[in-house]
Amino acid sequence: MKELYLIFGFIFTYILYKNICNVDNKCPYKFNQLKFEKNKIHLHHWLIHLLLLPLVYYIKNKEFKYLYFGVQLGGIFHGIYTYNDWYIIFK
Repeated sequence: MKELYLIFGFIFTYILYKNICNVDNKCPYKFNQLKFEKNKIHLHHWLIHLLLLPLVYYIKNKEFKYLYFGVQLGGIFHGIYTYNDWYIIFK
């Protein structure tokens, strides 16, 4: 049963990002980009999900733990699989 929560979280997040970031594979939201004169730091959503991943160890409820883990993995997978520039953080 725990695996179903993991799979649901993964698929839900992947589909959510697929629907939100569907304009030429560019996400319309820019809140994760910090600009300094001509330079830009882009904290991709896969990186944000990766940073949130360790919080899974603090979740007591097993079902929610697996759902949360699936959500984070879905965000990481979408960000790396979908974009060719997933590894470029500093521009």
